[in-house]
Amino acid sequence: MYAQRPIITLLDTPAELLSLDLIKEFIGLDPDLDAEQDKALPVLRQAAIDQGQQITGIVWAAASYRIDGLCSAWPGAGFILPLTPVFSVAAVEGRDASGTVVVIGPDAYSLIPSAIDFGRPWAELRPLSAWPEQALYFSVTCTAGWAADKLPESLRGWALNRIATLYDYREDLVTGTIIAAMPRHHTVGLLDRWTVRGTLDG
Repeated sequence: MYAQRPIITLLDTPAELLSLDLIKEFIGLDPDLDAEQDKALPVLRQAAIDQGQQITGIVWAAASYRIDGLCSAWPGAGFILPLTPVFSVAAVEGRDASGTVVVIGPDAYSLIPSAIDFGRPWAELRPLSAWPEQALYFSVTCTAGWAADKLPESLRGWALNRIATLYDYREDLVTGTIIAAMPRHHTVGLLDRWTVRGTLDG
């Protein structure tokens, strides 16, 4: 349980999931003819990833985060990390009632990492015996998201397809063109396996 809603802070720049060379190859850009137009690709790449993260409710690109304000129901209980997917924890600090830091070493806890595709999106941090009695609140530094070479292929495929669509239709209206909607399963279905339903609050 939480005494308050935890605060999540991004600590570094997220990993680059899709190289511009890969995107250009997927779209089919001619490096000699499209030099000016491909300046838009970093913007479209970020827009696609942002949209994918919003749809799925998870972090895609690996980055370090700090989660402040966690607390445990009792000294021997673990707590759920309100960020997904979390695969590793770098540091854990406790704080007593006065805000003084209580050091908690890596040999004092274990992590059950996220497994979204198996229906367990939220990682859990558990003490091997019990948290220090004076530690009322916790700060956890962790890594959430995937490195480029670990990104699930379904997410990669969806992002590339979305970038290509954004590139082809860079304006809201296309004069003289009839656009037919593709079936849902064409792209959105790729995200189903990785979409988190609901929140920690229920």
